[in-house]
Amino acid sequence: MLAPRPTAGDASPARPVLSGAVGGVLGLPAGAVAAIAAWAFDGNPTTGIVLAAAAAMALAALTTTTGAVVAGALSWACYDGFVLHRFGTLEGGRADVVALGVVVVAAVAAQLVGAVVRHAGRARRPRAVSPPLSRPDVAQGRAVGADRQCSVPAPSGRRRPRAVWARATLRR
Repeated sequence: MLAPRPTAGDASPARPVLSGAVGGVLGLPAGAVAAIAAWAFDGNPTTGIVLAAAAAMALAALTTTTGAVVAGALSWACYDGFVLHRFGTLEGGRADVVALGVVVVAAVAAQLVGAVVRHAGRARRPRAVSPPLSRPDVAQGRAVGADRQCSVPAPSGRRRPRAVWARATLRR
C-alpha cells in the first residue's frame, strides 16, 4: 500500500517562547525584582545570588541561548550593584566574576532544559498523516503501466485523475 508512515512528531526543534532580544532585555527588571526581594530577606549576598540566578533561569527557559546569556548578565548586574555592593556600583573582583559565572551558567543550563522540554513536547504531539491512497488496481494484482493514470475517489464522491504512477508495478 502506498501510504506515508505515521511518525510520533516533527524532528525540528520547537521555537522558544521569547526571542533572544526580548528575553535578554527582560533580565533587567527580573534582576531588579530579585534584588528587591533579596533586600526584603535581610540583604544577604547568598540569598541575592540565589534569587538573581532564579530570575535569570526563569527567563532563560523561555528564550534563546543569546537571550539567556544577556538575561543572566543583567540579573547579575542588579545583584552585583545593589545586593553585593551598594548604590549600583559594579566591581570586577574575584567574587564578582564568580557570581557572574554562576548566574550565567545557571541561565544557560535552564535554557538547555527548556529547549529539551519544548522539543520533547513537540515530538510527542502527533503529526497529521494523510490517509492511504486507495489503489484498487494494485490491491487486485493488476499492474499500472507508465501510460495509465490511477483515479482516486475525491472526498465528494466523484473520481478525479491522479498523477501517472510510472514505477508502481506489482511484481509476482
